[in-house]
Amino acid sequence: MKITARDLKRFGIIHDIIAEAPGGAHTDPAFTAALIKQTIVRDLEVLCSKDPDTLVRYRIKKIRGIGSFEGSSNWWEPLLQVFGKVDREQSY
Repeated sequence: MKITARDLKRFGIIHDIIAEAPGGAHTDPAFTAALIKQTIVRDLEVLCSKDPDTLVRYRIKKIRGIGSFEGSSNWWEPLLQVFGKVDREQSY
């Protein structure tokens, strides 16, 4: 399976893509390092301005959303009809 950076961004796994120098990152390491530094500094400024609890909630929501699909949010309901109602208080 081939997954590109654009695929990862579209799926919400990453939030941005760092551009490469023409010909690839290896052709101009100094340019690539400067882009990486610029991106990290920019993102840290944004993250440091946020409340830690807000960041944790956002991160949990983002991670739980990975692998989700559009459609019914209750994809499991047909399973309940087949296997019977599951006690939601039951611990696993």
